[in-house]
Amino acid sequence: MMEFYDERSLTAKKQHTCELCGQEIKPGERYFRETGKWCGEFFSRALHEHCHFMEVEYCAEVDNEFTWTEIMEYVADVYCRKCPHHPSHDDLPDWTDCNRIVTDCPRIKELFMERAAT
Repeated sequence: MMEFYDERSLTAKKQHTCELCGQEIKPGERYFRETGKWCGEFFSRALHEHCHFMEVEYCAEVDNEFTWTEIMEYVADVYCRKCPHHPSHDDLPDWTDCNRIVTDCPRIKELFMERAAT
């Protein structure tokens, strides 16, 4: 159960690691800082903007409880299967078989950043 939660859009002053994709958030890059307390445990995490919006969509569409893998599987299922640029888009058995991790796909990043702008 979420006891409290706060999110802020910030500009990185130093390097951070994105909680969802594990990649670097570079100084000068926009990112989200999420803090809160879930089931008695405090957390503070940094997420790329596009990774944050993947999490937001997943929680709105599926559930407020999640694992990072579930979010990536959801995004792959909803978006990658329909992608005409995906080499095996007609028969994609699982997100892990994709030649890109969804958080690294430029088309997915662009899609979620467009949503962030609205």
